[in-house]
Amino acid sequence: MANIMLFGFNEVTARKMTKILTPVLQSCGLSDESVVTFIRGSEVISTDSTNNNQPFVRICSPEVDELKRIKAVIQERKIKGEYEFLQLESFVIVQ
Repeated sequence: MANIMLFGFNEVTARKMTKILTPVLQSCGLSDESVVTFIRGSEVISTDSTNNNQPFVRICSPEVDELKRIKAVIQERKIKGEYEFLQLESFVIVQ
């Protein structure tokens, strides 16, 4: 299960990015088990040392193959942005 998290995007650009990235998950066969997350109502700001906005996308999954597939599609489609790919130690649902 991949989780795509958007940091430093306002609601409008986060929704646009979600619409761009959702087909990436679909083409990787991951749309039924993955989510795109952005925070609404509590602003998250990512800036560089000169206070310029630096939005980025963090893609997490316990499965290295999922991360590689997502990365390949993003690069193949030339979807502009800054991306972090993080392998999780595990993903657990406790009920």
